[in-house]
Amino acid sequence: MSFKATKEFIEEGDTVILYLSPSKMHSIVVQPKIENKRGELVDYTFQTLYGALKVMSLVGEKYGSKVQLTKGYAFVLQPTPELWTATLPHRTQIIYTPDISLIVHLLGLVPGSIVVESGYVGAFLL
Repeated sequence: MSFKATKEFIEEGDTVILYLSPSKMHSIVVQPKIENKRGELVDYTFQTLYGALKVMSLVGEKYGSKVQLTKGYAFVLQPTPELWTATLPHRTQIIYTPDISLIVHLLGLVPGSIVVESGYVGAFLL
């Protein structure tokens, strides 16, 4: 998965965002099989509120297209930093002291530096 380049069509191994609604999005990897709870390889079928999706049916689909689920439909989108963040189960980050010191060092902060932290976007030096 890369946020740098865009693609037109979905290929095996791509990460896609399955968009059901603004509050229901899932990131899935397009692969033919996954391991079930018993450790067996089975065909990858993703279950949603609107029915099941056979994940390999996405190969060759155009990003942004509408795909049919068993009880409705969804859209398959290419990941962007904003969409990726929206699909994460936890969007907050606890930063521990050793990490803070590394961040301060890498940003070149010195006494008197002004830092504006905006949560979602990150930190900016003024």
